[in-house]
Amino acid sequence: MFEIIYGINVSEIQIQKSLEAANYANRNCDGASVCILSDGKTAIISVVTILLKPKDFQTVFPTVVEMIEEAESAFTSQLRK
Repeated sequence: MFEIIYGINVSEIQIQKSLEAANYANRNCDGASVCILSDGKTAIISVVTILLKPKDFQTVFPTVVEMIEEAESAFTSQLRK
């Protein structure tokens, strides 16, 4: 199993709005998960994939990055509303 995590600082943003944006991204993005840490200041975007062989990572990495970028875009677009 391989996990890639990307963090976003949301300290300047209202907690409720961050939670709503994370929920929106989770509903609308396949493969990536967005969560707000208990400190209320950090959003984490993660993708978990199971690889049979470590060398398969090269094949799936571009797709994993696209999933993270899509989730980040969905999350941040909702924060701006």
